[in-house]
Amino acid sequence: MSYIYLPECRSTNSEALRLIEQQEAKEGTYIYTDCQTAGRGQMNTHWEAAPGLNITASLILHPSFLPPARQFMLSIVAALGVYDFAALYLPAETLAIKWANDLLYRERKLSGILVQCVLQQGIKAAVVGVGFNVNQAHFETPRAVSLHQITGRFYRLEDLHSQLRRCLLNRYEQLRNGESEQLVQSYLRRLWRLHQPAPYRDKQGIFEGVIRGIDPYGRLIVEHKEKAQSRLYDIKEIEFL
Repeated sequence: MSYIYLPECRSTNSEALRLIEQQEAKEGTYIYTDCQTAGRGQMNTHWEAAPGLNITASLILHPSFLPPARQFMLSIVAALGVYDFAALYLPAETLAIKWANDLLYRERKLSGILVQCVLQQGIKAAVVGVGFNVNQAHFETPRAVSLHQITGRFYRLEDLHSQLRRCLLNRYEQLRNGESEQLVQSYLRRLWRLHQPAPYRDKQGIFEGVIRGIDPYGRLIVEHKEKAQSRLYDIKEIEFL
């Protein structure tokens, strides 16, 4: 079964992980819901999505060929897949990937991604969770935006789910075919603020920095302009201002 529809659930990632634990999850299984009651993003942040208006879905993968140390490649696959999907409806030049894997439309958040891996003598399975703002007209945060707000149109979610799944699997197939370097370069070309001076905050305070890329583990390389040296940052170790 390629698609599993749930009228309501706590989170599609949780449902996907449950299926993996029960060994009932085939690769490519796509779980989606109209109402996610406990959706979350990176580091347990809350994901805002009004019921019945947006994409809340998870794709199950079995990337046993990928070493655990390289699992950030799955985040790259996910980010590029969601970017490709958004570019079906919006001009590509208006879109950017914010490290690690948020999708921005003119610096406003259009989509968030949460990748979770199940490790067991390697990567037993992975879940790519996607929240994509589609038909929602109002958000609590002004930094969020939806397709409807951008285009003025309403979209049939059923059609969008199949397109998103296809875009994600196309990028995953690149990874399976050994095209890691091509994927990394595609990711960097779309990375928000790459080589552009901008303000950031880390545990030492606010500074002006320049993103120079990512290391093999997916950590962000940021050059501190004042100190003329670069530092590596993991998730939640740096804040974009």
